[in-house]
Amino acid sequence: MATSITITLYSAGNFPNEILPLAVVTPLSWSVAKKVNDVNIATVRVNFQQYGGVDIAIGQFITIEREDIANGMAEYVEFVGMIRKYKVIQGADTIIEFVAVDGMHVLQDRLVAWYPDLPGYSTFSSVTYPKASSVLAQLWNTNLGN
Repeated sequence: MATSITITLYSAGNFPNEILPLAVVTPLSWSVAKKVNDVNIATVRVNFQQYGGVDIAIGQFITIEREDIANGMAEYVEFVGMIRKYKVIQGADTIIEFVAVDGMHVLQDRLVAWYPDLPGYSTFSSVTYPKASSVLAQLWNTNLGN
């Protein structure tokens, strides 16, 4: 049996109360590009008619889960991200291709090169946020909801 892929499309909104599953899509093709300390990017192509015609919009979330029971690979989350762009390809079938980025894009988009604890500039004091991971968590919560 081949690897099973489940791609779920969620509404845009604040996590967890406003994010609701919209559709499970079967992709024509998909890929996830992963790099250490960089933004992970997922590209998915779907047939518009096959997944019920739910509107794709920037800001919606997707999850990609994969499993292969025959080879002992339990289901795990391959990718969680937000749709940043999409395009519609007209032809015999309407194809929608969308690109989603993971949480690292928050750091890439919101990087501020100020020293910590500068009054009036940095809201990330080294006392409140002693680790970079706590700064990332706060940036995520501020920009995407907690």
